Amino acid sequence: EIVRELTASRLAMDHTLRLMRTFSKQLAAGQGSSMTDLLSALRNNPYALVHRRTLDFGTADRIAINAGSPLDNPERLVTAFMQSLGEVQQSGHCGLPIRDAVASAQTLIGARLSEERITTALNDNRLATANVFGTVCCFDATMFRAERLIADRCAELAHGPVPWEHLTDAETRIDAAAQFRFGSNFALSASQRSALQTVLGSKLTVLTGGPGVGKTRILAVLMAALKPIGVRVLLAAPTG
Repeated sequence: EIVRELTASRLAMDHTLRLMRTFSKQLAAGQGSSMTDLLSALRNNPYALVHRRTLDFGTADRIAINAGSPLDNPERLVTAFMQSLGEVQQSGHCGLPIRDAVASAQTLIGARLSEERITTALNDNRLATANVFGTVCCFDATMFRAERLIADRCAELAHGPVPWEHLTDAETRIDAAAQFRFGSNFALSASQRSALQTVLGSKLTVLTGGPGVGKTRILAVLMAALKPIGVRVLLAAPTG
């Protein structure tokens, strides 16, 4: 029945078979509901399967429109916003400036959006907005609540003095630790040195950066700088 439903939506057979394999894998991994529920979603609200990361927006949109769903369906626009936010989350971002989210949603649905439609979509409880350093941004509401919870907890942990004595010779210790760890010819970049000074003077530090910017080296220098003053360092990671 699911294959018939998909082919009736004018999806190519190879596309249909790829989707069936995706459905089966998700069900086997406990990431989806039953095939009956899946069939119901395909018939009644294909956009719901985008939120479950079962379908991409383009496929769900084609199925919905071929089934007679109107182009101004509010669910269509909310899902376009959610798809745009999901894509940037894959790059490590939690949200988008409103103007960028609107531009991305307009690209997905192939039409310009009126202010009224934008406002209606952003008022959906699956989306959240917040002013971030003067820029109004759009978020997946679940991600937004999680980020706020983490931020509040970080603020609690950051309060108070550092767990080691105040280092009046931080610069000297950083240089000595860097040369001890990586050799006398090694030189820290200005941003790496600034990061180390921040870490040594803070109870909690969040260090971010893309691949190759030196996060691991900063940690190695930090450990080498703290060991001589008797600080015991514990490392933990959610991945290998």
